[in-house]
Amino acid sequence: MECVDVLDEQGEPTGEVKARKAVHRSGELHRTVHVWIMNDRREVLLQKRAQSKNTHPGLWDMACAGHIVHGDTSLETAVKEIQEELGVDIPESDIAYLFSIRSRYSHRHGRTVDYELHDVYLVNKNIPLTCFTLQAEEVEAVRYVSLADFHRMVLSKDPGLVPHFEEFEKICQLLSS
Repeated sequence: MECVDVLDEQGEPTGEVKARKAVHRSGELHRTVHVWIMNDRREVLLQKRAQSKNTHPGLWDMACAGHIVHGDTSLETAVKEIQEELGVDIPESDIAYLFSIRSRYSHRHGRTVDYELHDVYLVNKNIPLTCFTLQAEEVEAVRYVSLADFHRMVLSKDPGLVPHFEEFEKICQLLSS
């Protein structure tokens, strides 16, 4: 059972540790990581979420993401999620923290509430698509898309994207500068 730290409204751990499913049922704030990968051609890697996922199946999202389990750091989780979902080993020194952003989404007619504080990271590295070994339960496909094309998708609120539009817009602005 995967357990996470419950956070207060300031994003600090309350000392309470609960199963991930429990915090999603109760809608309590908890921390996750979102990892972006960008190559030298200014293309970002997007992953298509597996059809079997409970939330946003078949939609395009950032390179990888995951919950920070109790006892792990945010950066350790970023390394672990890249390895698990994409099958590549990236050292902590190649992963840059960008910002944290809060989001709340309700799924499955309100039975699941993702109230999360996302620690957002960037890996700026040329990784050919052939180097990825996808975790089938999580990821259906990956592709690179130019930052400009991704920004157009975000601005149009493309229904093929996971609706993290506030984060996506912030990423586009940050990586374009």
